Amino acid sequence: MNPRRAWIAIVSLALGILLAVWALSTYLEARRPRPEVRFLDVWKIDAHERAGPEALSLAMSLAATQRIRGFVNYAGGHAGDGLEEQVAAASRYPGRVAVFMELDLAGCCGEDWSNREVVRMVQGRAGGARGLSIPGPLGSVRDRSGRRVPVDAPELEPVWEMARRLTIPVSVEIGDGAGPGDGARGPLDEFARVVERYPRLPFLAVHFQGGGRDPEAVSRLLDRFPNLFVDTAACLPELGRRAPAVRTAILNHPDRVLFGTGLEWLDGPQGRKAVVLGAGRPARSVVEIRRFFESTWRFFETADEGIPDPSPVEGPWTLEGLGLPRKVLEGVYHGNAERLFGFGPPEPD
Repeated sequence: MNPRRAWIAIVSLALGILLAVWALSTYLEARRPRPEVRFLDVWKIDAHERAGPEALSLAMSLAATQRIRGFVNYAGGHAGDGLEEQVAAASRYPGRVAVFMELDLAGCCGEDWSNREVVRMVQGRAGGARGLSIPGPLGSVRDRSGRRVPVDAPELEPVWEMARRLTIPVSVEIGDGAGPGDGARGPLDEFARVVERYPRLPFLAVHFQGGGRDPEAVSRLLDRFPNLFVDTAACLPELGRRAPAVRTAILNHPDRVLFGTGLEWLDGPQGRKAVVLGAGRPARSVVEIRRFFESTWRFFETADEGIPDPSPVEGPWTLEGLGLPRKVLEGVYHGNAERLFGFGPPEPD
């Protein structure tokens, strides 16, 4: 058994009884000092999660404990290869799960490939997919000959054009896959040209476009392109180290930043499930899961310093809180996702 599957086997039982032991985890957490924080009573939509059909009910149960009423599911696959099962599973939660289909880069990027993918996009949209996810980092895609395919390459044009015609948002992760002669900003500049060329097509740059390493650059992109959005999935440690610049970027564009966790649900032995909180490592206990969410809400809602890293696997980082105003938080937490993905308004309290 490889280490990843071993982790799943260890933690899956604890996750399977997550809701039943939540009160016990509260007692255990009380044994260590914790700041007295009262979080806002606001519904949320998670703009970035991955859960297979078998894990969806558990994912929704965990979400409900945090007032997350729904999420965007990036584990959709594509038409004829998993998408139908994902949409069927989502139909058990009407209006609460938006399934994204995924572009299949296998065989990229000739005419046969683009024809195949355009047909799949049409089929997927007709079957209930609410958006298109481009597996990333897009700037590192290579064709059969090993050549890096520029983000604004003609070979990818049919994909962008069909997304525009289907009126669906496109989720993109842009890497730094520039090669010799491309320049350090090659993929990002190429992406900007595509966003500019399709002003009516909403693009969502996941992980705060680049993991939050340069919030000022993200803010400048948002200034340029009203059809560009970003989410906060799986990058809070980076964002929390640059809180003033991140706060400014959000306050300048409160209608185009979306809350996302980046949670990923894995299938383990004997049907057990495990949830990954960050950097590919499954959570080891309900205490870790509780800390993940508490640190997340403190980051958005308070101006605290020294907030524990929600997923401390890359070092002993702490975060500085953003302390966003309630009106802005309501947009980040759910309002922007409602408009972009077509979710209904949050249920009345």
